[in-house]
Amino acid sequence: MKRLFKVNIVSAVYGFLFFIAFELIANGYRISRLGAWDGRNVFHLIYLFDFIVLPLLLAIFLYAKNKFKYSSYWSIILWAPYTVIFMISFGQIFPLTYRGDSTGPGFGFIMALLFVFYIAYMFIMNFIGKTAR
Repeated sequence: MKRLFKVNIVSAVYGFLFFIAFELIANGYRISRLGAWDGRNVFHLIYLFDFIVLPLLLAIFLYAKNKFKYSSYWSIILWAPYTVIFMISFGQIFPLTYRGDSTGPGFGFIMALLFVFYIAYMFIMNFIGKTAR
């Protein structure tokens, strides 16, 4: 039971990290409009955070908390429901009120690629951690 609770906590953290990456990219226009910043600079900071800082946080968290047991592979599947819960909650708390903040037509493709790469990254990190110990 303790291991099941730990796998769910790790999965929730994975889901939250993906949620942060997703929402930062989706709300970049809103951040630049509300902060009165240049949109290009905002997106450079977001991509820097999403593709350098978050993977490092994921690797550190995976190494420190998961200890690379076989049950850690369940977190590769279980993070998705937590991400959906976070996204629905965020959409209910902060609805899109200004139509100009909506994402462009290529956003779905970018997010689908981010979804696939995130799963692959988690699997590779679990596999490397498993063989390293």
